[in-house]
Amino acid sequence: MPSGQSHTTWFPGLKTTLKDKWKFNLKVEEHFDFIKILNSQLSKIRKELKCVVQIALMLQFDFTITYG
Repeated sequence: MPSGQSHTTWFPGLKTTLKDKWKFNLKVEEHFDFIKILNSQLSKIRKELKCVVQIALMLQFDFTITYG
């Protein structure tokens, strides 16, 4: 895994989708649609692998940090 990305896990299906379907010149709306596709794939993977996304709420500082 590249330096600085130890917190990031790339699943092969997501990498394939990025490689095959993402283009730098997509319109803004197309980028949002593409993100929806990736989020859907990631949700499916997490469900199949029974992954739990951990979320830490920092109410005192009014922000959320998401892990997982």
